[in-house]
Amino acid sequence: MAWSVVHFFNDNTVEVVPDFWFNKFKNMCAWPMDHSAKNIERREKPSSKKFFFLKARLFPGCEKIENILDARHRCKLAEQTSDVDGVIQLNKKRRSRKKINFKNSSSSSSEDNNNDESDAFNDLPAYSSNSDDDQISEKTNKASAVSLETYSGSKKSSS
Repeated sequence: MAWSVVHFFNDNTVEVVPDFWFNKFKNMCAWPMDHSAKNIERREKPSSKKFFFLKARLFPGCEKIENILDARHRCKLAEQTSDVDGVIQLNKKRRSRKKINFKNSSSSSSEDNNNDESDAFNDLPAYSSNSDDDQISEKTNKASAVSLETYSGSKKSSS
């Protein structure tokens, strides 16, 4: 019991129909005269008394769909794009990605991580938020002078 998504040219609509309603050789599809959804769901055999035979085409990737719900989903996609097969392939690719699981060895390890972060924060130099630019540059100059003295002192002792 397969289904197909068909584009009818006369009114530019897209519908789900039983797969045997569409004739691939004539590019014609049967459609109930009363537009009844029951005829579609019951998969009624088309007759010239109860059905129109209209010019139509199958959407690529939308033929021989086993589930009517899947066919209806593809029909909605077909209303928005002409490349339903491409959209379906993109969705499948997205679903097939592997999930990356991060493992925690224990709850204490997460506490250790937090301690590591706080230790790194404590190693940073502390500056008062009330300090002026002059005070900051003064501290920087003092630090540079100390490092120069250390550098030049080590050169003198090594020579």
